Amino acid sequence: MDPLPAEDGNNNLSDSEMSSISSRFILLMIILAALLSSLYSYVLFHTMIELFTVVITGLIFVIVWNLKDRIDNNFLLVIGVACFFIGAFDFLHTISYSGIDAFDTGSSNLATQLWIISRYIEAFTFLSAILLLNKRTNPYRLFLLYLFLSAGLLLTISPLGIFPDCYIEGEGLTLFKIISEYIICAVLFAALLLLYKNKDYFDPDIHVLISVSIIFTILAEISFTTYLSVYGFSNLIGHIFRIIAFIFLYKAFVESALRRPFTTIYHQLKESEHQFKIKFISLFDNMADGVAFFKVIFDEEGCPYDFCMLEVNRHYETVRGIPREKVLNKCSSDLDSEIIREHFDEIMGVIRTGNPARFESYSSDSGRYYVCSVFSYDIGYFGIIYSDITERKLSENMLRNSLEEKTALLQEVHHRVKNNLQVIISLLDLNRHESGNEMINEVLNETQSRIIAMSLVHEAIYLSDKVSTIDADSHLRTLGLEVLAYYAADCDIILDVEADGCFFDLKTAIPVSLVFNELITNSVKYAFKGRKNGKITFRGECKDGYANMIYCDDGIGISGDIDLINSRSLGITIITSIVRSQLDGTIELVKNEGVCWKIRFPLKKRYGA
Repeated sequence: MDPLPAEDGNNNLSDSEMSSISSRFILLMIILAALLSSLYSYVLFHTMIELFTVVITGLIFVIVWNLKDRIDNNFLLVIGVACFFIGAFDFLHTISYSGIDAFDTGSSNLATQLWIISRYIEAFTFLSAILLLNKRTNPYRLFLLYLFLSAGLLLTISPLGIFPDCYIEGEGLTLFKIISEYIICAVLFAALLLLYKNKDYFDPDIHVLISVSIIFTILAEISFTTYLSVYGFSNLIGHIFRIIAFIFLYKAFVESALRRPFTTIYHQLKESEHQFKIKFISLFDNMADGVAFFKVIFDEEGCPYDFCMLEVNRHYETVRGIPREKVLNKCSSDLDSEIIREHFDEIMGVIRTGNPARFESYSSDSGRYYVCSVFSYDIGYFGIIYSDITERKLSENMLRNSLEEKTALLQEVHHRVKNNLQVIISLLDLNRHESGNEMINEVLNETQSRIIAMSLVHEAIYLSDKVSTIDADSHLRTLGLEVLAYYAADCDIILDVEADGCFFDLKTAIPVSLVFNELITNSVKYAFKGRKNGKITFRGECKDGYANMIYCDDGIGISGDIDLINSRSLGITIITSIVRSQLDGTIELVKNEGVCWKIRFPLKKRYGA
């Protein structure tokens, strides 16, 4: 059988148009059925309307609760949770309505009280849902909040009986009920204004549906302020408006959520994705560094052998000095990219493992230095961020050259000072040999020894890698051996020096060396007088901003009391004076087996290995 000829496309209705016509037809049928049922029995009409709203609120709650972990729209979440309690109060209102009176009150007051509670919850829920639009609400805490609120409101009706009357038989609505309806209308109107202000947060169709639902809810509440009988005409009109309001609510929260989940529940996600793309493009184009994205080219065996450049940002041209049109969709082999060629293995490591890499590279084409950060953003794709560090490199090289020149100059200065001191030592040595006076020779020897101590400091700096500090441990050991070789070459005196971790600048090293020289000289001349052996122990410790030094010998010791400040001994006077005036320290003499000197002074400059 031949197929039927197709009708003209202009006469065909789209799915959306068919859906709109169907919705209007269903709405008309529901209203017509409700009106017809009211002719037969108003109680039947009321029950149909209220149960319809209970079913709608129940459906909204079930859908929202099952999707609560995936809903980013806080408005949907708040309304959905509240619908459970709105529907519960509407159900209690229905079964307590005059004509059913399941609670056997003999009055319409209870049904009206339950009604007004439900409407208060509905109105303030719409308002709070919009106010909390940009916040994330915990659904479990929200459910408990509504549960406690609902339980408290029920208790005010029964057994407490403190909830105001809303309907009096023979008189009609109470002033509280009428004022409450107007308050509810005002709250709903405020929610409507806020909804319009935040319309960009919603899908346009959903925004219209919710707005229309709120408008018809307001009209319904106004109708419920005028009736004298619960079976009155204004009550009927109010329920018709209520049907329309909940059908639009159904369209917004149930049908739209089921048929168009991406425009309702995930509308915010799409907006966020769009905003993210805009921000990414803006960041990509305005980065101070050059950025390039590549695609890996594989051979027939699936092995990568080249890279094709897909996109570069605006600053790539500035940073790399290559026009954009010359590199796009070109392979690195065609571009003869020096950086990629030299770091091919590192880039391949990023592609294989997904772990980012960072390396410095020099491009002879542009004559510039770069820090290249390589990252893989998808299988077979990677990006490189080129950070131009040429200025920094040039500054580092200038600094390094300047430092090397300064170091060489300082070492040369110390070398010359040390040589000049050696000349002075030689001159003193000549004078000592020519002099026949023993007292003069003694003074020359001591002067020569002190100059040797200063000379060794400059020699240590000259030989050191660091021109600013001296390692106290090795320097004092060398100085001690020099003094012993000068004064006690034929004696077996053991020198035990430990000062690990102590590093002195020149201003500290020279006075410490002079003190150490005087202490050893005194030990050799007086403590070990008439002996061929002995032991000198030195311990230095530097921590917490202070240097603690202990010098001990096992010589004959010192008899009698010693006034360190007003001593007649030149050696002790020199030691005390240097420690107190040049090192700003303290000195203590401990007489035991031999003598021990305890010296403590602040480290004015940083020390450490």
